[in-house]
Order: sequence, then structure tokens, then C-alpha cells
Amino acid sequence: MATSKSHTLNKALASKIAQQKTLAPEFLPKTRWCARVVLAIASGTDVEESVSVLKAGMGSNWSPIAAFQFMSGKQALFSAECADGSEKASLLLAQGIAEAVFHEAGNAKLSYPALQALAAKHAQRLDIAAKAN
Repeated sequence: MATSKSHTLNKALASKIAQQKTLAPEFLPKTRWCARVVLAIASGTDVEESVSVLKAGMGSNWSPIAAFQFMSGKQALFSAECADGSEKASLLLAQGIAEAVFHEAGNAKLSYPALQALAAKHAQRLDIAAKAN
């Protein structure tokens, strides 16, 4: 019985992943806007402008935390993988930063300074790792 249930769950998960990959190109604009926020916060530059662009594209209820939450997920990863060249690299970097931030923070509610500190830390770590390869 457990095998049947896990087989059903695996098929459902595989179906969801396939659907996300199919829709990935449609999520590129959202991924770009959110990635811009993540990278701006990680570098401490152009934060207000990137958040303004995000809100113009996604609505006024979008925040830096929402951008990080989206970028930490699989849909952002699949969308980043659809991009070309250097854009792909920067989108994947932003996705990696956001994922690492939420992995470290867990369920903790992050203040903006804590978010910025974690993002900068993980951006530096990922940059060093990329240069080593």
C-alpha cells in the first residue's frame, strides 16, 4: 500500500515539476524583477529603484521579502534556466542567494537589515565558489 501511495505522490510531483518547467518562460519577467531586487539588496545598491520596478510590474503589494520568497523557489529556478547567457548567470545567482537566505533563516521573520546582511553574505560565498570553478 505504501508503494502505491508513494508512486502516486511521485507522479503528482513529477507532473507539477513538468508543468512548472512548461510555464517557466512565462515567468521570466517576474523572475527578472525579483532577481533585480535580490541582487540590489545583496549589493546594497539601487534597492529603491529595483523595488519600484518590481511594484510597477507585479503590483504595490510586492515587497523585497516577497521577491526573495519567489526567487527561492523552483519556478524561479526553472525560469532562470530559460534565460540566455549572462542574464541566465545573474538570474541563477539571484536564485541561489534567495534560496540560501531562506535556508539559513528558516521560519524566522527577517528585518530588512538581517535580510541585507544574509543576502550579502551568500552573494559573496556564491561569487567565491563560482570563481573557484
